[in-house]
Order: sequence, then C-alpha cells, then structure tokens
Amino acid sequence: MEATIKKVLVPIDFSDYSKSALKYAVNFSKLFNAEIILIYVVEPVIYPLDFSMGQIAIPSFGTEWDARAKEELDKLAKKLAELSDDETLIVASSDLSHFYSKSHADRLDSIVEKRIREFDFNNLQTDLDTHVCEACGGGPIVALMKSADLKNVRHSLVLNRSDSGDVTGDNKEVVGYLSAVFYGD
Repeated sequence: MEATIKKVLVPIDFSDYSKSALKYAVNFSKLFNAEIILIYVVEPVIYPLDFSMGQIAIPSFGTEWDARAKEELDKLAKKLAELSDDETLIVASSDLSHFYSKSHADRLDSIVEKRIREFDFNNLQTDLDTHVCEACGGGPIVALMKSADLKNVRHSLVLNRSDSGDVTGDNKEVVGYLSAVFYGD
C-alpha cells in the first residue's frame, strides 16, 4: 500500500527546534505534494498591572496551574485530531535532557523512550511533571500522543535515541535526542 499524505501539521514557536522540524515538514510536503499547516505555539504570559516590567513568563504555581496546563494540552490534542485525517503527517520536535553527563542523561532519556515506545502518554506526563525525566517539548509530545489516541492511532516505533556526545565526543554535558513515529493498525 502506497502512503499518501495530503497535510503536514507543524507546531512552531520559532525556536531552533521548531524551525528544524519545519524544514523536515517542507521536505515531506514536497515529497508527497502535501499542504503544510502551521500551528503557532506560544508560552503563556502575564502582564503586571502597570505594564512597566513588560512580559513575564507564567511560572508553575502548583496544582491549579498544572490542571490548567493539562486542560490546554487536552484542547490542543482535540484540535489536532479534528484537523488531521489519515493523510496528515503531524511533526512534533523536542530535545530531551540537557547538560547532564552521558550516563545520567541516558537514565533520564530512557524513561521518555520507554513511555513513547509503550504509547503511555499519561505516565509520560506524570514523569515530566514530577521531573523524573525531561523534554523541552514534553507538552507537545503528550498532546500529539493524546491526539493520536483520539484517532485510534496507538502504536509507536522509536527510530533512534542518541545524544550530542555521540557527535562531539564530549560526554560530560550532553543533550538527548529521540525520533519516533506513531501509527495505526
């Protein structure tokens, strides 16, 4: 069966990682003659009453904010599910742990890998929330997995996991990386 992709959905926040994901999406869209749909993702901000301090990123204020963030992730997952169909490729991009030794990063990153491999977004979210593991784009990864679940796409395949030390040879402080795909029956 030949794969046909008509839409490529890409969350972007203009970080280097999302720009890199966009480059891959452009190549996919050219390969499949598909439409690219961008979703602009922003960090929530609050403004002081007098506005003299400019923008301030919202810090984590415990369970109220955590519950609100989870609600927003659920909304994003539902929207992704609504916008996608069987011919849509959704690209989420994130790195994993940052600036730990290679062995410590491997322990953290193996947790993310396990949760993705087992398609366990609930425990991945819990592990991220409790800092058992790290992923800058953990929220979008969980949203993507929840969206896939809503579409009955519940299989995953980890394609590769590595870290920056594999390229640079410096294993004192590495950044972890993982690539995976989610697919249906």
